[in-house]
Amino acid sequence: MLEKIVKYIGYAVLILAAVMSIAYFVGNSQAPGLEQQAEEANNLDSIQKQEAVAEIADNWNAGVLNVAIIILVVSGGLIVIFAIGKFIETLISEPKKAIKSIVSIGVIAIVVVLAYILASDAIPNFMGAEKFNVTPSMSKWVDTGLWVTYLFFAFAFVGIVYTEVSKIWR
Repeated sequence: MLEKIVKYIGYAVLILAAVMSIAYFVGNSQAPGLEQQAEEANNLDSIQKQEAVAEIADNWNAGVLNVAIIILVVSGGLIVIFAIGKFIETLISEPKKAIKSIVSIGVIAIVVVLAYILASDAIPNFMGAEKFNVTPSMSKWVDTGLWVTYLFFAFAFVGIVYTEVSKIWR
């Protein structure tokens, strides 16, 4: 039953994403108010016209981006809810299989803690950095994410090499 619900929600999100993509790429000319804004921009000098067109594009892209972000957050939330539900269902019905999941979650937690320990809270200096208002805490979490990525990449690489080398000895 849970699999069917997840499947139908996945189809709904896929259809919604397709409709948004079509609206973005094909429906730009039928966007409400776009024609009027384009005509108003037509009567401006070239620099003002560039700024007006950029503002029109930003407004349209921001609207589409906001909808896409909402779809992403809702989909992510549903994924987490259904994953937890499936985990609890497996924990109750087949406890031995759930142990593997608990060990996997523990390994991921250990990797995140190790990455947090390795991460630096130094704020990088680069041109335009002051625009981002980066705090030491934000910098530490970004660096943690990078370290998690590096560690999992290293584990994958070692796993691939081990698999290939072990095939030689069989």
